[in-house]
Amino acid sequence: MAAALQNQRNLIFASVFPFAAQSHGSYHSSSAHPTPLSAAVTSHDNTFSTPSHHHHHPTRGHHTHHHHDRGTSHNNPKLVQRNVAWNTATRFLKLPEWHPPTGTGTGNASSTGGPRPRKHHRLNADVEEALRYLLIGDGRPDSEYDVSPSSGGLFPDLLEWYTNEAREHFVGCVRPAVLAAWQLPVATAAAWDVLDATVATLRAAQAFYFAHLDECMLPVVREAAGDVGAEKVARKFRRDLHAIVMHALPQQRFAKTLAWVLFDAGCRLFGLEKEDQWYRGGEEIEEGQIVRERVAGLLRELRDVGLGGDQAQRAAAQAMDSLMDAFIGSHHMKVDWYGRKPMTRVLREWIKDGYSPFIREILSCLTGDEEMFEANEVQQWTNMAIGRLGRARVENLFDYIVNWDRSLGAILDLKEYITSPAARNHLTNSFLQQVVRRLLHAGATTTHILDTYIYVIRAFIELDPKGILLEKVARPIRRYLRDREDTARIIVSSLLADVEDESGARTDLSPDISAEIAEEMLNPVASNVQDEDQELNWADMNWMPDPVDASPEYKKAKSENVLAYLLSLYDREDFINELKNILGEHLLKNEDSDFEKEIRLLELFKLRLGDSNLQACEVMLKDVLESKRMNKQIHQSLEKHSNVYHNIPIELNSQILSSFFWPSLREDEFRLPEPIQQLMKEYDAGFEGIKDMRKLHWLPALGRVTVALDFDDRSLELEVLPWQAAVIYAFQDDDDNNNPDDEDDDLPLTEEEERERQRRARLRAVGASDVAPTPEKPKKKKPPVTKTVEQLETALEMDEALLRSALTFWVGHRVLIEQASSDAFAVIDSLAELDADKEAAMAAEEARERAEEEAAGAAVKSADDVLVENMQMYRQFVIGMLTANGRMGADRVCGMLKVALMGGFPFGVEEVGVLLGRMVEEGVLVQAGDGFAVKK
Repeated sequence: MAAALQNQRNLIFASVFPFAAQSHGSYHSSSAHPTPLSAAVTSHDNTFSTPSHHHHHPTRGHHTHHHHDRGTSHNNPKLVQRNVAWNTATRFLKLPEWHPPTGTGTGNASSTGGPRPRKHHRLNADVEEALRYLLIGDGRPDSEYDVSPSSGGLFPDLLEWYTNEAREHFVGCVRPAVLAAWQLPVATAAAWDVLDATVATLRAAQAFYFAHLDECMLPVVREAAGDVGAEKVARKFRRDLHAIVMHALPQQRFAKTLAWVLFDAGCRLFGLEKEDQWYRGGEEIEEGQIVRERVAGLLRELRDVGLGGDQAQRAAAQAMDSLMDAFIGSHHMKVDWYGRKPMTRVLREWIKDGYSPFIREILSCLTGDEEMFEANEVQQWTNMAIGRLGRARVENLFDYIVNWDRSLGAILDLKEYITSPAARNHLTNSFLQQVVRRLLHAGATTTHILDTYIYVIRAFIELDPKGILLEKVARPIRRYLRDREDTARIIVSSLLADVEDESGARTDLSPDISAEIAEEMLNPVASNVQDEDQELNWADMNWMPDPVDASPEYKKAKSENVLAYLLSLYDREDFINELKNILGEHLLKNEDSDFEKEIRLLELFKLRLGDSNLQACEVMLKDVLESKRMNKQIHQSLEKHSNVYHNIPIELNSQILSSFFWPSLREDEFRLPEPIQQLMKEYDAGFEGIKDMRKLHWLPALGRVTVALDFDDRSLELEVLPWQAAVIYAFQDDDDNNNPDDEDDDLPLTEEEERERQRRARLRAVGASDVAPTPEKPKKKKPPVTKTVEQLETALEMDEALLRSALTFWVGHRVLIEQASSDAFAVIDSLAELDADKEAAMAAEEARERAEEEAAGAAVKSADDVLVENMQMYRQFVIGMLTANGRMGADRVCGMLKVALMGGFPFGVEEVGVLLGRMVEEGVLVQAGDGFAVKK
């Protein structure tokens, strides 16, 4: 009976308050809408009874449902009271439609025209009572909800409704205005303005949303929960509002724009766009301070409007990463070519005093907390920066090697980079690629490769004193140098070359001389060049194991001497043969030297190659030193006993050689001038007087001769080869060029001159005293001395090729001129005639160039000369070996020739293969596979 009565009462109540009856079962589907009332309530305030006609955008699914059991229908009056309060509060808190201005100017919130609460929305007693009832009274969904500061409650009902109201208002009104500037990619020139305008709009909207919260709801909450409770409510609303703002912008585009703005600020702050130092003064410090303040202000505003979260921090990290790369690539990190100091010191100072404070300031502005970095974090940034600087230096390592040692600063930068195996591998692999691409090719001369190899040795010893990196990068260079035929010759020639003259000035070196090798000889010889097996030295207290990245063939260098690396390029035998030839050539051309450098070089070779292997070189050096002493002794003897020595104003010196120890020398035969032959006879006599029963065998093709030539308009003094001196001596005035029967060299007089001569003779015969003397009869000009090639060849008994080489030499020096058609050469008494003849002048210049190449002919026979000269002997040995042993390969033939021939066989398998091939073409041998046999 009681239940039926209660149901009847409910039906009556529902007929009067239909919404209340509906809400008695379930709350309105969208709590975002104010509750409409269909009937008046007990309150006499019209505010509670007036329905809301304000238009609002539909909700996007934020629903709050309050479920009540049918058995609690006796609470209907309280629900009615709550709905009336809800209607009053939500209608008052409803946000008006507002579209912010689209301007891009910066300014404070008031400049954006932000809306203010409408004037008719005043916090009257009914609204205040409704807010109190819903926020801290019995109108809360859970009447037992604790609003004390310690409960952590955030009043989810009305506050969540207002949060959702702000969300929908932002989406409908604010977000379109903000997105207008972000629809297209933001230009870098407009990035600052776009961010400033976006921040201004969001700041105005946030101020508008906080107006109702600060003026209406927070005071009510503060009464019940105090300041702490009110702050929790404000913080939650701010966090929810920031979440709405954070997803309102295109995330990637916003991040890129903010990253560029921070990067641009960093570039301006550290002067990366100017040729100055990042630590600046005066007006530039003021400009930097303005940049800092602007960046700090922008970041604080981004944080305040909800854009300073993880996305902004990631953008800041990207900007700082790019800023580090920009600083490393800027003029601040250029190689110090003059001071030769490492730039890592500047980089460390920048990380510590510029980069880290800038990051701390950015993060502090974005998070609102004072950021403090630990020492290990700054060290990590420093290591990262040094790694990037090192990788940038590695890309140009070949240029630094070529410009050693002006590039010492860059090498020291790399020394701080290669602290890990990965960095060391990166350096070696990159450098090897650069070497192959830029050095090891046919276009590079052997001299250039050797110079670069020396730079590599010096730079990598500085870079890695243990020599591991040098071993890795030098391996392909050494292999390539061994394959070059002229490497050994250039090395030895460069070791013997003089880079300075007697006055200390640098001399011009030929293209076949390595200046770096020559200068290396000026350094003192290291005493530890010799390789010793330090692994067996048990008393070495400084012993260290091989590094972990050393190759199996690694052998630590016992010396940093460049010569030790050069001398290890070749096997001992090959190097010694080349050394003998070049040292012999050098000693023959420098008879006036004290040979201090040669003695020092020989001692170096003995340390490296062994004493016994250099016996021939020691004898050669002893010969030239002994020859100087012998010349002085013979000259003293000749001054006392020889009349020829006093009658001929020529000084003759000789070099007395032990032929067995010297390499094959040139033995060209020709007739020397008569005075020289007389002096040679006297010298022989003097030598026999000192060395009992020993005789000299002269080699006229060797040596140097100083000649002085006098002409009508000039004098010339040159140091030439003996056969060149013999040829020009043959052009002296002699009887062949002067007719003894032609006693009258005067030119005949003309008829008029003859009459004038007779008239003056008659006047003088009658005693006239004022008669002018008869002009002297002009002399007939003597023709230049002219010789044909045939005449010279007969007179000098010289080979035609050698004769023409000497004639070309004198034509090049404008001493002789070649006749056009008679194969004859004449002396040029006056250069005026030659200068008038342009063709003759050009021919003289061409002849000079040819003469310089031909004059470079070595006194020591080349390998090709020896091969051609001894070809017949080698052929007989080959035929004998193949007859006795049957078919043999070229390598075996070469080995047997080295053993069988006295003095050794100075050729390799390649030359033996050429010799055997010629014999096959001539029909002497036959080839079967890789072997050769005598043809039957």
